[in-house]
Amino acid sequence: MTTEPIPSPPTPARSAIRLERFAPVHFDIVATWFPDAAALAQWGGSGLAFPLDRVQLALMAAEETTIPPRRLCRVGVLDGAVIGHAQLALDHDNGIARLGRVAIAPSAAARASRCPSSTR
Repeated sequence: MTTEPIPSPPTPARSAIRLERFAPVHFDIVATWFPDAAALAQWGGSGLAFPLDRVQLALMAAEETTIPPRRLCRVGVLDGAVIGHAQLALDHDNGIARLGRVAIAPSAAARASRCPSSTR
């Protein structure tokens, strides 16, 4: 019996965004994305205080360590730079998750706005 080799996946033309667990090394980066109280409230709701700080971000990340976890926090990394952050709020009673607190780094948003729409 002969077997056909499994073809390798095509090499992407662009770098791929990698998801990583939100960690203390990311806190200071994400905290700079919200220039004022209004921007922070739009992203995180009225329960956060401006300026966003490491303590508030650590409390969010800690919700992933409860049993069962209440929240999953991830960052998007592209070419070594943190370009996004998102959270999943987990509702174990109803078996659902809600995507929320999605933020794009200002530098990445500016870069995307300069790209032709056909490449997005």
